[in-house]
Amino acid sequence: MSHPTPWARPRSPKRNSPTEPSSSWPSIWRYKRARKPGVRLRRERRQTALVDAARTYFAKNLERELRVDEVCEAIGCTRPQLQAAFRTRLRHTAMEEFSAMRLDYAAQLLARGDTPGEVAERMGYRSGAYFSQKFKEATGNTPSAYRRLQQGLPARRLNRQQKDKDESKTSIAETPPKK
Repeated sequence: MSHPTPWARPRSPKRNSPTEPSSSWPSIWRYKRARKPGVRLRRERRQTALVDAARTYFAKNLERELRVDEVCEAIGCTRPQLQAAFRTRLRHTAMEEFSAMRLDYAAQLLARGDTPGEVAERMGYRSGAYFSQKFKEATGNTPSAYRRLQQGLPARRLNRQQKDKDESKTSIAETPPKK
């Protein structure tokens, strides 16, 4: 004789008993108690908090170089925790995020009118050429070209030959045609 499985048994009709709430009881008794957040949710919240704390620390220290260990110490986590948080939340490393934030800040300074040399010095780059190289990789323009575009000027300054060429074109168009 085989035993029937528990889910195959027919259910008995519901009865109202002192342990079971009736329809006249408050509706709060019908719902289950809220569960404690699971491990995954707690990890996601922790990682999001780490990323937010690191980005805040980055924003306060844009004008100098940082090391990952320094950031970890400041926000109170280990290096693997910080790296994992950035990898899962933003899909890149903490230092890549910091570099991007620094270059965005440099672009703001250039748009404000600061010279590329001033910006490189202010941002803590040891070499203006290295700053220019990194800026061009990130934006596609050199710092000076970016600054000129933000001021509404052409990206490249014209040399004497180009200026003479432009002047000769305009002077021909301005002269009245001969009859």
